[in-house]
Amino acid sequence: MTAPALLPPPPEALPLPQDAHPPLGRFTGRFASLSTRAWDAAWVRRRLQRKTWFYLGAFNERFACGFAIVDAGIPATAFVYVYDRKTGRFHEEKAMRPFGFSRAHDPDLASTWSLASGGRSWRIVANETGWRASFRAPGGVEIDLDVADQTQGLSMLAGAQGRPFHYTYKLAGAPAKLRLAGPAFSGEVEAGGVADFSKGYPPRTMFWNWASLVGSVDGGAGFGVNLVGDFNNGLENALWVDGRLVPLCQAVFSYQATRPLEPWHIRTVDGSLDVVFTPEGQRAEDLNAGLLSSRFAQPYGTFMGTLRLDGVSRQVAGTGVVEQHWATW
Repeated sequence: MTAPALLPPPPEALPLPQDAHPPLGRFTGRFASLSTRAWDAAWVRRRLQRKTWFYLGAFNERFACGFAIVDAGIPATAFVYVYDRKTGRFHEEKAMRPFGFSRAHDPDLASTWSLASGGRSWRIVANETGWRASFRAPGGVEIDLDVADQTQGLSMLAGAQGRPFHYTYKLAGAPAKLRLAGPAFSGEVEAGGVADFSKGYPPRTMFWNWASLVGSVDGGAGFGVNLVGDFNNGLENALWVDGRLVPLCQAVFSYQATRPLEPWHIRTVDGSLDVVFTPEGQRAEDLNAGLLSSRFAQPYGTFMGTLRLDGVSRQVAGTGVVEQHWATW
């Protein structure tokens, strides 16, 4: 694969619902405005159609950490997990609160996200370099995750049949720092960071695969990749090599859905990226909360494979997560 030209910068704001030809596609960098307040004036759109979430992750040779806060309309959820491959310890905290976010909640990449439950708190705050995710719990458990937004992030805007749109901002392989304190973990490490902000009006029932991986190319240049299958027609697929954004085409996920802890073979249809992901464990959930159901498996582990870029085939390796997810929301 020869790297395509840089993607264009995004428009100033998301399209209005009456736009006949909204600027759908892929862009380099953030939209200046992500407000959906006009669409969300109707209760049904705000509470039953619009979904927003912010996921931040950090991965290195020792730790895997994922952190997310979700506004699914009626329910709000949050989770954080840490896996230490040196000790084999896995720690997860999660919460769900009905109407955890107000009807006026209209987040963008600079918003502060906060959710609390049972003396525990999840918080994501934007800062000058990117974002900090923080978790606090009784007993002195503290998790702080900093992800820098100093490379070329990918903005994607896709149509949604019968609904306004779906927007996402992706970043992988960014500089990150993970700080842990508590009885199970302690210390501060550098890692490869990922960010996934999504806001839109997805179908009522859907399925997707996802991979977010960080590592290096031939043991040198920093590498990150975001791949999605069965959603948004491949528009979210991209890789980053030393911060350089390269769009990718459709991705194919080959794995045993009933045995997600077996190896996954993930590739793009043009052969530009071909990796095998080997799970070491997973976080999984089967949630049924009336109007909302979510069944997913998100294995974390390592990967190895090949990248063909600028006509040269190179080896890539590292760590990250993959996912299979069925949702009715």
